[in-house]
Amino acid sequence: MYILPVVSALASVSLVSAKVLNVLVGINGVNNFMPTAVLADAGDTIMFQFAAKNHSVTQSSFDHPCQPLAGGVSSPFFNVQTTDTMAPEWGFTVDDTSPKWFYCAQTIPASHCSREWCLQ
Repeated sequence: MYILPVVSALASVSLVSAKVLNVLVGINGVNNFMPTAVLADAGDTIMFQFAAKNHSVTQSSFDHPCQPLAGGVSSPFFNVQTTDTMAPEWGFTVDDTSPKWFYCAQTIPASHCSREWCLQ
């Protein structure tokens, strides 16, 4: 599974300054997040675009990177075929400036969780 920490910057945010940060999931058949780092402010949206295969984005913690965080955000699984012409998207709005960690909860045929796949 991928692990991805999302680091949020401290800042005063208005609706006018909020931005959308795009993250690719599983691009080119590789189980990872691209880019490997995003800097998000409260009010920003992190939008995940899913490539071929079956992936999710599930919030975890630094101490338990391959376990869902109680009360955390989680996408459904997106089973994308190589012939699909549109990449499904899922996102959430960052609500505070604390670091956030995510991973892909896929376990079939093997776990996708790995410390080398993280987004900061």
